[in-house]
Amino acid sequence: MYNRPRFPLPGEQLRQSQTQANEISSGSQTVPVNRDTQIKQASLDLISATDPRGILPQKIHALTPPNFNNGCSIPTNKFYGNLLLPKGQELPLWTHPFSLWYSHPDHSVCVSYTSQNQRVFDHEQSPPQFYFNPVGIKSIMFSVENISNSSMSIHTLTHMSCQIDLVDSQLNQPLIQFPLVQGAGFITALYKYYPNRLLRTCIKSMVGFRTVTRQTAERYEIVLNDNKLWYLYCNDSTLDLNLTNPQTIVSSREITRDTSIQVTVWESDPSLIPQLDQVAGYYPTNCEVSPLTNSLSNLTGYCLNYTISGYSSQSSPPQCFIYALPHHMDHISSDFIARHSTNSYVNSTVSGTMTGFITDKLIIDNDNYLYDLQAMKTMSFHPFGLKSNPPILDSGKMQLIKEAARREITEANIMDESNLDSMYFSGKVLAKYAWILYSTHFILRDLELTNILLSKLQRALDRFVSNTQIIPLNYDMSWKGVISSTNEPLKDFGNSFYNDHHFHYGYFVITGAIIAKVEQSLSGQSSWLQQLRNKDWIECLIRDYDNPSSNDPWFPQFRSFDWFNGHSWAKGLFESGDGKDQESSSEDVMSVYAVKLWSEVTNNQNLENIATLQLTILKSSINHYFLYTDDNTTEPSQFIANRCSGILFENKIHHTTYFGNNLEYIQMIHAIPLLPVSASIRSSTFVRQEWDQILSRIVDNINDGWKGIIMLNVSLCDPYRSYSFFSNPQFNKSYLDGGQSLTWSLVYSASLLSMQGGR
Repeated sequence: MYNRPRFPLPGEQLRQSQTQANEISSGSQTVPVNRDTQIKQASLDLISATDPRGILPQKIHALTPPNFNNGCSIPTNKFYGNLLLPKGQELPLWTHPFSLWYSHPDHSVCVSYTSQNQRVFDHEQSPPQFYFNPVGIKSIMFSVENISNSSMSIHTLTHMSCQIDLVDSQLNQPLIQFPLVQGAGFITALYKYYPNRLLRTCIKSMVGFRTVTRQTAERYEIVLNDNKLWYLYCNDSTLDLNLTNPQTIVSSREITRDTSIQVTVWESDPSLIPQLDQVAGYYPTNCEVSPLTNSLSNLTGYCLNYTISGYSSQSSPPQCFIYALPHHMDHISSDFIARHSTNSYVNSTVSGTMTGFITDKLIIDNDNYLYDLQAMKTMSFHPFGLKSNPPILDSGKMQLIKEAARREITEANIMDESNLDSMYFSGKVLAKYAWILYSTHFILRDLELTNILLSKLQRALDRFVSNTQIIPLNYDMSWKGVISSTNEPLKDFGNSFYNDHHFHYGYFVITGAIIAKVEQSLSGQSSWLQQLRNKDWIECLIRDYDNPSSNDPWFPQFRSFDWFNGHSWAKGLFESGDGKDQESSSEDVMSVYAVKLWSEVTNNQNLENIATLQLTILKSSINHYFLYTDDNTTEPSQFIANRCSGILFENKIHHTTYFGNNLEYIQMIHAIPLLPVSASIRSSTFVRQEWDQILSRIVDNINDGWKGIIMLNVSLCDPYRSYSFFSNPQFNKSYLDGGQSLTWSLVYSASLLSMQGGR
């Protein structure tokens, strides 16, 4: 299992009325709706077609990927990541609400679901430091009778789906195929028919079957010994499934054609189950995201489109059973819910209650979403995020900012400060000076300081563009991505094994965007941006962690961002018994915000739309799953007092960090870096509650860079307190994190104070 190394401490528009689901077409075709405008699904275009091997030297990864990819890129940070790794073949993956894994001793693919009452909490601390869901409960196990030699394979990978097969190892034949899509309400087992083989379906449960009752020709009701109610559908009504012992169901005869068996758990009113009869036999094989725009090309939302296979005699056109998470429900229209909801509810592991739908798409576009989307559209460089002019500050504040900027620029040796054996810490240094550069030009309007710092920053960034830093980057031909050239898996927080790429590279993208923005303001164009090697290098990093196109042959689609869970995953090619994880929601936001800034300076509207959608999703998902106000009902009530998740895994939440258990680490890793977009994510209500209940009690005893982060974070609820701290004549610069400057701290807190009328 992977444990990260110690983390060094700081200081070392038009709203459309609700649309009918069947009125939106696939692709980019425009479809009339009952309004004066039209809605269409927009495409996800390539950022660039540039071959990264012309930008970075290529290498073969130390870890050989599965041999099914045929030279295609392999997503490294997705829900099925365990199964791509040599030691992860029998570890779970989470599709939500189910988990699955391969059990070699049982020659089975196992399915589990955990209810809220099965969660295990830390009982030694209050609030509990962690909770997790038990793993390894073999509720339903799919196999074939009398199999003695099996293996498991995984293939057909996309950013929201995969397929796993139970294989007869001796004959190398897939016996059962499992198309897996995030949120699918059925687990579908496709039993393969071979004319020269006599195969009987075998379904087991180590929990044990209490009762198995055939209710219709295709539907069976199953009650397990843990009292969980499951339903099973078999698309061959002539095949009887018989309970042969308390743990085994076997078909009455051999299968005579390809046969699908589907199971789902049911925790709602059993009288509602017949509504699933109409879609039993159908199953999703893939899910793709499409931005939604109107006839004026204004962004209005997004759609999750499901590719559906199978057959049902009761449903036309094909639809499938899908569960949505709380952040989806925030933004699905009441009309869509009324028409497509099944009124079935299940528990997710760490993301609250899921709601069932019968549909071929989830449309995310209600009034709440549009309101947030419109706000994110205006998000830009200026405090706080508006594309309009920066706030006007009084002469006293301007003078303090100018003094701080002059001192920090004079003392700066950016070449040495950024000359580190870490892309993460080097990027933080460069972005720190980029925001000082922003301040000297757009706030102070000081041409001298701007030109001095612009030159220094460009020279420092050029070291990385020319790939002459301490540990250069390579293009990995094995998994297809930009990685550190070191072969040490734990070096630089696992960069070479695809850990944290959005954290690492986002800082460089912000730096490039600010350089281009300042140059464009100075002369109408950016000579730095017009040098293709600079543009190609930055876009190579973006393509690595947030590539929107499935047609890019050099990078997987959306390596980091998970469109179903609504946030990114940081863990790369490391096995984990609790799945993927992320401990810095704020750096997740930073990485997407960086893409939005870059798309603005490069006039890439398609990319800007994607980043705008992602930021709007993050605002909702982070405040459900990572940041907790008193009224949060998504996470367990006893856990809310922690105020933040700490490390959020797919199967547990642990209020800690990989680098220490101090409260300032745990809380503020979800705040850094403080950026114009931060105020849109971290509400003043949340920041106030976190300050009053946790941070105010510890801040006086902190004397390193975490103190500066805490006090800048305070500006989101009390800018006067924050500005007073940073404007103190006796301010101690040891309170500044390595990625934080006094200049930006003053600009940030003073701008918020100005917006509150305290100019």
